[in-house]
Amino acid sequence: PVVKSSFLCKRPEDVTLNLRKAFYIASTGRKGPVVVDIPKNCQEPRYRFAYEPNSEIHLRSYNPTVTGHRGQVRRAVKAICAARRPVLLCGGGVVQADAAEELRELAGRLNLPVAVTLMGIGAFPAASPQYLGMVGLHGLYEANLAMHHSDLVFTVAVRFDDRVTNSVPKFCPEAQIVHIDVDPASISKCVHADIPIVGDARAVLRQLLAELDEHKEPHKPDLGSWWEQIGAWRAQGRAMNMKKQPAGTGIAPQQVLTELGALTEGRDDVFFTTDV
Repeated sequence: PVVKSSFLCKRPEDVTLNLRKAFYIASTGRKGPVVVDIPKNCQEPRYRFAYEPNSEIHLRSYNPTVTGHRGQVRRAVKAICAARRPVLLCGGGVVQADAAEELRELAGRLNLPVAVTLMGIGAFPAASPQYLGMVGLHGLYEANLAMHHSDLVFTVAVRFDDRVTNSVPKFCPEAQIVHIDVDPASISKCVHADIPIVGDARAVLRQLLAELDEHKEPHKPDLGSWWEQIGAWRAQGRAMNMKKQPAGTGIAPQQVLTELGALTEGRDDVFFTTDV
């Protein structure tokens, strides 16, 4: 029950085909583990069968959707252009789909604030002024407030787990939700999607960019007051983060990172890594 699919090889000649099917299923659609059970009678060294990893696989019961529905893509573009308090939220599927470049282009063209889930970290450059940081239980103050007060949350490959949503009925109460995901079972599973789009993150983002080129309304909505509000939340968040620890209680991690950042400013050979 925890794997995407499983195969049992009953004859030695089943091994090569089942392995090819397994790699195809594991690496397409929503990527995930596949079990291939190879009993001892299929492992005799005297058996030799050709393995052609590049040959095409066709499975009647498995045809993941890659391209998003054109009508839904058009609705999503209209919703983004009409929004006054939008947030672009990206998850780990952006990284898996190698869609970071398309995500950056979309965010840049529309001047969107960008938040990430834990698995989405790295999909958007943290040095960008449009980057809000991580959302959820361990997320940043400004990212969570922007999400809560948004009128449209444009999500790309996000699961909406409980660390992100907390109480679902209170999650982004005023926001219209656009949800892109390659797995149809993930859409509206936790949070209702007003505009669902099933498809590969990279393919759908490219469709959105193409639709923006054809869109007759202004491409970049006026988000001046929204960015001013986000700037105020950022200032409040930094003030809270930099609040000094009372004497004798230890060192705040924010202070440590700030000092390290100051000592290494301007160097490109220094990397910081963190655990969860």
